[in-house]
Amino acid sequence: MTMAGQGARCGVFFDMDGTLVDSEPLTDALILHLVEEHGLPPPAFPLSQFHGVTWKQVAATVSVEYPE
Repeated sequence: MTMAGQGARCGVFFDMDGTLVDSEPLTDALILHLVEEHGLPPPAFPLSQFHGVTWKQVAATVSVEYPE
């Protein structure tokens, strides 16, 4: 076994696409929380349309549904 600094390589793995952790339920919950926090009715569209898209895309879609 080698120690760091003695030829060992260290790294960090970031799971940014849901490979290790399914973050879609968290995204759905956050969107519902934000809508509720602003006193708006629940969305009439499936939240699954936001899976795999950027928050910018989410904001654009939500702003069409809730124009105020």
